[in-house]
Amino acid sequence: MYCKICGQAVDAHANVCHHCGADLRPTQTQGAYTGQYGRATPIYHHTNAGETAPVMTVGQALSFFLLPTLLSAFTCGIGGFVLILVWAFGSNTNPNKRNLARAQLIVYIISFFLVILPLFIAGSLLGVSGTQIFEELQNFA
Repeated sequence: MYCKICGQAVDAHANVCHHCGADLRPTQTQGAYTGQYGRATPIYHHTNAGETAPVMTVGQALSFFLLPTLLSAFTCGIGGFVLILVWAFGSNTNPNKRNLARAQLIVYIISFFLVILPLFIAGSLLGVSGTQIFEELQNFA
């Protein structure tokens, strides 16, 4: 279990977070609520039966964006893509980073279908080879 205030791991039976001192006991809103007409109205809470992890810090988020970019610069684009794949489908990855990596892969797929693929289709219709389009893209960047 993790503290909702500081994100540190705490004992499941603890009443107070030993890192920040936050109260971990259930609050009044977690029971029944007496509504306008005196009837007990249940309050529903989303219980996440899946993974829980501390929230990514700003430094971790910056490294998520900078590491693939730097790696791509030194490996002609493939290194950053492989790193995103490892983060997206790795079993030991923070769930926040894994979801962010999966979202990044979706952006890659969408940009491929919206930008790269139409360029190659237009080039093939105009009689321009793929290498010529690739060279023009390199000259453009």
